[in-house]
Amino acid sequence: MGVAPVSSQVLLAAVGWFVESSLLAPLLEEIECRGYLFQNVKRGWGTILAIIVTAAVFAARHLQNPNANALGLVNIAFISIVFTVAMLRFRSLWFPIGWHASWNFAQFFLFGLPNSGYSPAGLELQGTTLLVSQVSGPAWLTGGEFGLEGSAITTIVLIGILVFLLRLRRGSSEEDGEKADLPPTDRGEESDHRLFGERGRGPIEEADVAPV
Repeated sequence: MGVAPVSSQVLLAAVGWFVESSLLAPLLEEIECRGYLFQNVKRGWGTILAIIVTAAVFAARHLQNPNANALGLVNIAFISIVFTVAMLRFRSLWFPIGWHASWNFAQFFLFGLPNSGYSPAGLELQGTTLLVSQVSGPAWLTGGEFGLEGSAITTIVLIGILVFLLRLRRGSSEEDGEKADLPPTDRGEESDHRLFGERGRGPIEEADVAPV
């Protein structure tokens, strides 16, 4: 069984979509939401409220996506929370940028599934993905035309990842010593400790502006 040829125009369009969806969008969205919005809201309102506000804005950015639905938007807000907690835990904005880019690329170009409502068929990019996937079953379980973001399975997985991140301990005393040299936190320090535990016990200490 042969592989259907793909025209040069379709390949060029696929390269453009790869640059937009797997490189530029993750980079710009993470800088905007976690690099700028979260950091500034945190200074005034504290960590927990900043996480909530950032998640709401991140989900709102996807309201106009094709086939958007309630569960998909809830999961996107949940993904934002997980991304922010991971950024705070590892103190690097590169972590959610890489995670975001990998998710977009794998879902669309590796598995041939819709990514936040954008599908290979909808963009007329058939033949440019590694696999051609077809899902069957209720949309709340499979994600339907919106993609895995609209699946209840994704909700369960995200809960597990969030619990893991919140329970993750520091790896060594040397790392603790390095963090002790950082400047003190702002008004969000108290809420940081409520969310992540007391100094030396929780996964995040002095979770101030995360370096890129």
